[in-house]
Amino acid sequence: SIPKAGGTTIVKLLSYCLGLILASNKGINTGNPTLGVYQVGAFSPYPHHPMYVNVKTHTELWIRRSTRRGLLESGLADVVVIQNLVYAMETLFSTSYRARPFVMMRHPVKRLVDQFYYRQHATWERTYDAELATMSLEDFVTSDKVVENMEVRALVNLQDFSEEVSEAHVALAKEILRRKFVVGIFEWFDVSMVRFEKFYGWWEEKNVLANLTVNNCHYHIIDGGDHIGSYPKVPNTEQIYSMIMTRNWADVELYHYSKTLFAEQAKLV
Repeated sequence: SIPKAGGTTIVKLLSYCLGLILASNKGINTGNPTLGVYQVGAFSPYPHHPMYVNVKTHTELWIRRSTRRGLLESGLADVVVIQNLVYAMETLFSTSYRARPFVMMRHPVKRLVDQFYYRQHATWERTYDAELATMSLEDFVTSDKVVENMEVRALVNLQDFSEEVSEAHVALAKEILRRKFVVGIFEWFDVSMVRFEKFYGWWEEKNVLANLTVNNCHYHIIDGGDHIGSYPKVPNTEQIYSMIMTRNWADVELYHYSKTLFAEQAKLV
């Protein structure tokens, strides 16, 4: 799950509309060592209540705990939401328990701007940085708080931030994306969701097109979802966006490749 690339909206669609059981950072820590499925929240205006396995999957510690508790062996989760992909693939998944990941790709400029304004006030997030609250977008873009080319780094497991991303890293990231992932494009959100649903069999299983309840749920969550950033207009926008693209050149290249890959993967469904 890439930050500010529609992950929250996707989770809502999968849980509220399709009734899938998820393992993610929203799972309830019940203290019960036995894995089970629990409802999160008391009320849902949609067809289904969100149901989660009582684990979390957003940190390395929780991934190790989920592995020890046999998350995949239990077969309880329909979808596992992961942020630290490489660590999860090395620790949680195995030759006995494989997965085909899907990812929503978003233009790095829009994603980074959205992430900045979100992090300015998101005091409840573990990544909250109080210094951001008083910074301008331009100050942020030129600061060392920007993790350059985050998506390429994540795919090729380049954890040493002092090491520059190279063309070889970008080529490897493209190959990993092509071989391993079903790709969606944030700017084509509804079409991408249909791609995911058809590929994993949920489209027919949940009768998405003909079931008006599920269909309306899709429409309302996508139309009113928080996957589209809303932030103030700032001066020197073109200059700031150009700086973001320069610093994140590898992610920009990967994003444009992902759009080509999205077109090629139409044959998968």
